[in-house]
Amino acid sequence: MFFSIINLFFLFSWFLSLWLTWEWKYFWRFVLINIAIFLVYIGVINFTDICVFTHDEDGVLRFFYNYFAIVAHITIGLLVSTFIYFRNRKTNPSSHKD
Repeated sequence: MFFSIINLFFLFSWFLSLWLTWEWKYFWRFVLINIAIFLVYIGVINFTDICVFTHDEDGVLRFFYNYFAIVAHITIGLLVSTFIYFRNRKTNPSSHKD
């Protein structure tokens, strides 16, 4: 139950970061770069020996590395999206209505 609530929070955070940057002129570039970065480090975690999994027969450690990567990516993306939103709002106040 607690794990589900945390997952819903991060899903909400992901949608919020998309909503915050929706009106930004570089939105699609931002999305594509984020997808590329995400695929690279998920690929590094799953398909290389850079992340050392000592005695991980069941793959639990690999699962948590993947989960942490997703959570960290969403959190950093939300922080960057918030910064972009407030910077655009400050530079172009006519496009945002309060």
